[in-house]
Amino acid sequence: TKTSSWTKPPELEAAAAAAAASGTAAAAAPAAASEKPKAANPWKTYTTPEGRAYYHNSATNQTTWTKPPELLEEEEAKKKEAAPAQPVQGAGSEAKAGAAAEEAKAPEAEAEAAA
Repeated sequence: TKTSSWTKPPELEAAAAAAAASGTAAAAAPAAASEKPKAANPWKTYTTPEGRAYYHNSATNQTTWTKPPELLEEEEAKKKEAAPAQPVQGAGSEAKAGAAAEEAKAPEAEAEAAA
């Protein structure tokens, strides 16, 4: 028959119904786009009995000893997500830390001078 058909998933039906209820059809598009699942990485890491890591791509059936760029990028993305924001210390805080250290040494010097 050379025709194709597609049934919309219930999640998309619910988003479209919610958009229709609010009166904006455009509101359904961003919701549907944000719900799109990220493509799974076909590369998996395995380890030999000797402990050496190797990598296998289930889509292409390729196996390699070197880590594929896709896995490297995935690891970098995870590190960025997991890394907490580090506060930037300005010169003012360093100067305060130095002054506090000098103040801590002052009583010791006075005690040695008095002895």
